[in-house]
Amino acid sequence: MERIKVKSQLWIWGFIIILGIIFIVKAFSVYQLSDVMLNEVHILSHIKNTFQKAVLTTYMPNLTYPLSEENESKNFEEFIMDKVWEEVPVYQYMKDYMTYETQVESKETYEQILASEAQNENSVDPETGEVTMAEGAVSLEETLPEEIPGTEEATAEAGTADNQTGENGQETAAASTLPFSLEQLDDYNFLYSTFYTGDTTTGINADQLNRAALMDKDMRVTVDSSVPQILIYHTHASEAYADSVEGDYSTTVVGVGERLAAILRDTYGYNVIHETGVYDIPRDDAYAKTPPVLENILNQNPSIDVIIDVHRDGVQSEEVKLVKEINGKQMAQFMFVNGLSYTNYNGDIDNLYNPYKADNLAFAFQLQLKATQYYNGLARKIYLKPYRFNLQYRPKSLLLEVGAQTNTLQEALNTMEPVAEILNKVLTGTE
Repeated sequence: MERIKVKSQLWIWGFIIILGIIFIVKAFSVYQLSDVMLNEVHILSHIKNTFQKAVLTTYMPNLTYPLSEENESKNFEEFIMDKVWEEVPVYQYMKDYMTYETQVESKETYEQILASEAQNENSVDPETGEVTMAEGAVSLEETLPEEIPGTEEATAEAGTADNQTGENGQETAAASTLPFSLEQLDDYNFLYSTFYTGDTTTGINADQLNRAALMDKDMRVTVDSSVPQILIYHTHASEAYADSVEGDYSTTVVGVGERLAAILRDTYGYNVIHETGVYDIPRDDAYAKTPPVLENILNQNPSIDVIIDVHRDGVQSEEVKLVKEINGKQMAQFMFVNGLSYTNYNGDIDNLYNPYKADNLAFAFQLQLKATQYYNGLARKIYLKPYRFNLQYRPKSLLLEVGAQTNTLQEALNTMEPVAEILNKVLTGTE
């Protein structure tokens, strides 16, 4: 009996061991089968996707959405729209062109912008007399003042018996009435066509250029001869006149600036600093060289309210003379220039930001209005340009072009009398 019991236990344990082995083997087989099945599913899915993509690429190539890095940031809708527009040939050209231009613009250094700024003014080669016109420059005729009915007579009267004598015997023009109404000045088209012209490379709108914005800004100062209030300097000190003496800067725009400074001091009582440094050799570096000088002067003289950069324009024909006879004197016509820090192609020029652009515009316009009122025809239209021209240091900053290379030095010097007068009228708020 005992022997039968032992055999029975051995058989039972043997059976259990065999079942265990079978279970392990089966379990392992099932695991392998499931892995194979998963791989088979993955392979089938891959074959399916590859086949679908091959069909799309062959028969509908423009709707194939490549899973590349360049499309990771795009959703399917943006991709589809790109593919649709790419069927229009002009679109792809403009897309490539705009991308290229934007990259060039973003890589343009501040120094390159300043060089472009220097080239944005008409220049005359001092040796050959050859005139280089700025890119986008309009014709001379477009800068000349409009014929405004009624002002010729008023100017003639202002230049005869009605003239008043100021301090030190300086003649000043008598008051005359503007020949247009506020309603006309409220019309943007009238305002622009009457008082402005500009490079084709820049632009302005009615929000920036309107009577209220231009005339309502208070440009008055309290005259105080104990502290400097006006700074005159020359970005292009080498700009000369028909009879200037080579190497003698007193016969270039520097001499014209000194004449203006003297009248403002002696006749109107202003304390004026005239900076006579030469920064335009070579010419392209001028707008880069002057800022440190200006900043140093302004830091030492924070009382300065008005900054005037005196230039001379260039005209293509030697037969052209920008001259007007007033009070029996031949005077070189002058022109104010406003820099907008804006191009039509790229918009605002961030590297040339000017916090006082609106003030600069207002200051020039108020002076232009006084010139029209008292000396009609002497001031050419205000010229709008795309760059900044270092007008960002004070609200009352001014770029003044006096005559051209065909004018004589004396004609330019004569012009400083009416320029000083209208400056004083705007700065003191007097008629």
